[in-house]
Amino acid sequence: MATLLSRIMLRGGMELKKISRKPFSGFLSPFLSTENVPVIIHCCYHKIGTVWFERVLRDVAAEYGISYGTGSNYQNIHRFETTRNCGVFVDYGSHVKLDKLGNYVGSHMIRDPRDVVISGYFYHLWTTEKWANLPMVEFGAMSYREYLNNLDQDEGLLAEIRRLWFWIPHMLNWNYSNPRIYEIKYEDIIANESKVFREMFKHYGFHDKAVDRCCRLAEKYTFKKLTDDKSGKKKKSHLRSGKTGEWKNIFNNEHKKLFKELYPRAVPALGYEKDDNW
Repeated sequence: MATLLSRIMLRGGMELKKISRKPFSGFLSPFLSTENVPVIIHCCYHKIGTVWFERVLRDVAAEYGISYGTGSNYQNIHRFETTRNCGVFVDYGSHVKLDKLGNYVGSHMIRDPRDVVISGYFYHLWTTEKWANLPMVEFGAMSYREYLNNLDQDEGLLAEIRRLWFWIPHMLNWNYSNPRIYEIKYEDIIANESKVFREMFKHYGFHDKAVDRCCRLAEKYTFKKLTDDKSGKKKKSHLRSGKTGEWKNIFNNEHKKLFKELYPRAVPALGYEKDDNW
């Protein structure tokens, strides 16, 4: 209850800040140049820091009176593509067609897909997200969450590997040579949050004072604070552990075999191995 209340107060504080500062957004601009200001977009994927970056960028937008939106559904994404109705936009699935945005700058984050499997599996065992709790024919009228909880861990991980049939190819088809987009590996930001956030805000075109201010805002949502409670124990949340390379201790040979069969050369193509001999 206390956690929910703190979230409501935090969101309310940001909304109040956004409303009070919006009339002065032209004077509060974080950009080096206030001419032809670009929209900012952050593209990511499920279980790759979506909630983390949403909180950071929502607060950054509120700080400078910039309108904020999320690509939580295709309707929101289409509206953003056609109207540029937000100055800062977080796309949960990297679906936005960037060529429709005109003047934009942004960032994009990926993660070792093997760790995405691990993170997704443990999260989907308890998530309250609507899609995971709807009865599905393919699972015998059970929801995906119920289905996973009826499997042992090894079978559940195999189910998670199969579930990525859309997301891994989508990640592979991303244009990683777009100079307007600052590319981030989840592993790099976990290792050095302040460095990556500073480079990202500079890439957005922010002036030095804005970069410093935004880095301080990001510190409020540092991964450690979001995953630890006051007793030092891990909280059950979107952000389970943040550890990289967990797959090494959890995958067995059957998991490795299925992954390589379904997504051949995906891991080396994303820069996480030299080849598929892992």
